[in-house]
Amino acid sequence: MVIDIKKNIIDSMLEIVDDEKQNFSKENNYIKLMNMLLEQKKQLEMLRKHLKHQNDIINHLEFGI
Repeated sequence: MVIDIKKNIIDSMLEIVDDEKQNFSKENNYIKLMNMLLEQKKQLEMLRKHLKHQNDIINHLEFGI
């Protein structure tokens, strides 16, 4: 009887550990995703600046602006 109760407690604790491990994995994946999105945002901002600069050069060459 006592052994069954202890076994049930251990099984419950193992389930909690597994749940926490899954939550940590999800949080870790979320952080990785956010970092990837931030990096993409930086790259898109650099591309936007580059394209604006090219557009300014074209305007200058075509229209003398």
